[in-house]
Amino acid sequence: MATEFSAQGLELDLAILAWGSDFLRVDGRWSTARAGRTNYARDPFRLRQNVYRVLLTRGRDGSVIFLPPEGMFEETFEYLVRSGVRPLPADGGRVAVIY
Repeated sequence: MATEFSAQGLELDLAILAWGSDFLRVDGRWSTARAGRTNYARDPFRLRQNVYRVLLTRGRDGSVIFLPPEGMFEETFEYLVRSGVRPLPADGGRVAVIY
């Protein structure tokens, strides 16, 4: 497991990311309402956005994204698919792949 800080500069053949509830699509916009407090950050939203940007770009050959099988992830999953991420059949959660 790696955080965005330990993943900077890291390249993997295929990265796997478990999407958290801290950065979700809600009513057509990105939301960090469920993220922990980041009082130290000047722009907590931008910080969270950059965390996902870093983690999603670690795979040289691609990335696999797992979204838990909970309703709060549905809009995020649909957004990723509309953005070109390919869904994969999976038991349980939603899985998508970026190549």
